[in-house]
Amino acid sequence: SVKPPALTHGLIAPDVEKAKSQHASGNLCSIGINVALLPVGSRYNMVVGDIIPGSPASKSGLQLKDIIHTIDDTFLGGMTSTRAEAMLENRAEGTIVKVGVRRGDEMLEFKIPAAPYRAQFVRARMLGDVGLIRIMEFGDGVQQDFPDALEGLRKRKAKGLIIDLRGN
Repeated sequence: SVKPPALTHGLIAPDVEKAKSQHASGNLCSIGINVALLPVGSRYNMVVGDIIPGSPASKSGLQLKDIIHTIDDTFLGGMTSTRAEAMLENRAEGTIVKVGVRRGDEMLEFKIPAAPYRAQFVRARMLGDVGLIRIMEFGDGVQQDFPDALEGLRKRKAKGLIIDLRGN
């Protein structure tokens, strides 16, 4: 059965605050997705916005833009994306997280074991001869990862650099 979401009455719930703090450190035990809001007409769908490489979700079959309906049988209607992400974080290793999604006309359920992984706050790649560094979000790992990403692009002979801060 589907449970209604817990209400926080405008305050930051302790589980949300704990999840945000642990996420900022970069050391996580979860399934490894970020939730995003995708506008659809006059409303928004909660979707898989990012799948962290090397995380359990990257091996699960979840796809970007899958529309998330439930987490552990809790319906996400009316819930904030921050609250939904808090439901995914701080899981004991091996805990099975059930994620119900809609992909096209199909309803799917994924059972993904939580596992430790390191969040990737910085990603780098080449766009032709220009380097792109994307800061996914600001956390403790950015200070360490940004110089490494920049050096990697220098070694690949990037002639220019784009720093993408969108979503922060």
